Amino acid sequence: EEYPDHLYMDLDVVVPSELGALKFEQVGLVLHAHGVLTLCRPGLFHAVEERIEAQRGLVRSKGSDYLFIRLIDSALKPYDQQLDHLEGVLDRLETEVVHRPSQRIVVNILKVKRQISALRRHVAPLREVVNSLETSTHGIVKRENRPYVRDVKGKVQSLYERLEAQRSLLESLESLYLSSVGQRTNEVMRILTVFSAVFMPLTFIAGVY
Repeated sequence: EEYPDHLYMDLDVVVPSELGALKFEQVGLVLHAHGVLTLCRPGLFHAVEERIEAQRGLVRSKGSDYLFIRLIDSALKPYDQQLDHLEGVLDRLETEVVHRPSQRIVVNILKVKRQISALRRHVAPLREVVNSLETSTHGIVKRENRPYVRDVKGKVQSLYERLEAQRSLLESLESLYLSSVGQRTNEVMRILTVFSAVFMPLTFIAGVY
C-alpha cells in the first residue's frame, strides 16, 4: 500500500515448527524516509540485525529503502529452506515408490501435497506484491536501489517455479505408485494363474472319480 510519505507491505513468513507442520506468521513492514518499522515476532530478522551491528554489507550506507528490500529478501529464506527440505523428501519418496511401494507412501504423498499447496497459496500473492513494488513510481524507493527489487522479484519467481516443479514431480510419483501397485498385482495374478493351471487337471480327475 502506497501513502504520500511511506510504503506498507504485508506478507506471510514460514516459521519453524517442532511437529513438522507448516506455520505462517504475518509480517508488516513500514518504509519511511528515516527508517523501517517491522511488525513481527522477535528474532525473525536476526540475520539482518547481526549484519547491521557488525557493520557488514551496505545496509548502513544505502538508506532505509535498501534495508526494506533486504528485510523482504530475508523473509524469503525460510521458504527456500522449506523447499530444500521438500526436495529431499520427494527424493526419498521416489526411491521408495520404485523399490518398496506401500500404503505409507500414499500418506506421505498427501502430506507433501498439502504442504506444497499451502506454500503456493502464500508465494503466489507475494509475486504480485513484489511486482507492484518493482513497478511503483513512489519516490521513497531510490532509483539506485531498484535493481535490488528486481533481484528479490527473481527470487520470488524462482520459489514459485520450484513449487510448480515439485507439484509436477508429486503427480508423477502418484502415477508411478499406481503403476507399481498395478504391476505387483499383475505378478500375483500370474502366479495364481500358474497354480490354477497346475491343479485344474488334478481337480478334474478327482471330480470324475
